[in-house]
Amino acid sequence: MSVEAIKRHRQRDWSNQEDSILTEIVLDHMRLGETQLKAFQRASEELEGRTPGACGFRWNSELRKKTKELIEAAKEHKKKLSLTKTTRSIETEVENKQQRIGKQRGVRNRAKFELLEQLLSPERVNELSEYIKALSSNLGLFQTIREALEKKDREIHNLKETNASLQEQIKRLEYLEENWREFSTFAERFKKNG
Repeated sequence: MSVEAIKRHRQRDWSNQEDSILTEIVLDHMRLGETQLKAFQRASEELEGRTPGACGFRWNSELRKKTKELIEAAKEHKKKLSLTKTTRSIETEVENKQQRIGKQRGVRNRAKFELLEQLLSPERVNELSEYIKALSSNLGLFQTIREALEKKDREIHNLKETNASLQEQIKRLEYLEENWREFSTFAERFKKNG
């Protein structure tokens, strides 16, 4: 376009149809969370003879004031869209993590399986079987020893009680013997003194 043609277009008034197209393009870009500059660029491509600067000027000087409610609705839509994208992003991230965890579990499960194969090999099972048999035979021996020790503990307890009883009897006998000596000494003096 020549400079003369641009000047002629600049001086031309905006039509209602051009205003509608510009408004719809800007609101669409707002809903999608894109910049107004991109919207003005897109509008200039749609509107013959209108530059991105002219579209921006028309929007900011005239149309924005008339479409406040539509702008708010577009912003709300953008928030919902952003929330939806965030939710999808989180869901995708969770799925990816679940897949990674599944792979890690697969590796761990494989390792566990290999360990179980080693533990359950016929040689290992025979070794464990022999070990269990040895423990079983020793168990009877340990039970017999435990019973004998419990019996000895009871005997020791009884002997301690008997010992304590005999010690008490010895003390009483010693007391009686001492009293008997004193009585005997007193009786001899009484006989002598008459």
